[in-house]
Amino acid sequence: RNSLILFPAAYGLDYFTALKNEVELGQYLDLRLQQSERITERDVITIITHKTAKNSFERPLHIGAALAGARPTIIKTLSRYALPLGVAFQIQDDVLGVFGNEKETGKPTDSDIKEGKPTLLKVIALKNAGGKEKKFLLKTLGNLSASSGDVARVRKIFRSSGAYDTARRRARQLLNKAKKSTSRILLLGLADFLENRKF
Repeated sequence: RNSLILFPAAYGLDYFTALKNEVELGQYLDLRLQQSERITERDVITIITHKTAKNSFERPLHIGAALAGARPTIIKTLSRYALPLGVAFQIQDDVLGVFGNEKETGKPTDSDIKEGKPTLLKVIALKNAGGKEKKFLLKTLGNLSASSGDVARVRKIFRSSGAYDTARRRARQLLNKAKKSTSRILLLGLADFLENRKF
């Protein structure tokens, strides 16, 4: 018999340990790269994968499946579904964190800008913005004293640089990838919900 079925609790603990290590790595990279001018899209996706996709999507599914005695093939299928779904969720969350309705999201829409949070919006805007706009972004992103006018200008640059459209398109692509990985109705329902979320 498969040892995974014989000792499901032990395997559940293994996945929990992996989750802990992955979140710590994601948090380290987040803090280290927050003020970096050289942060790349790949860096952002790595942070998102470890802090969100693995922590809130992949590993919880792994733990539940392991405790239920699931075979390794099921674990791999869950990863193919959960990782793109989790990354898409965080990209959406970052977009809503800047452009969302505060009454719906329940959080301020200027905090990510003032903290200089490493997001696709930030990276793509810095990559595509012209000289003056890029200089302004570097001065404003991560400035806790940024005015409401400064924040509004950052939003405008996020749109004009293509960062807003690119981030939303990337999230949709990842959601479609997650959907194609499974035919299970409950999992597809979650992907559909995330595709249209406003909070």
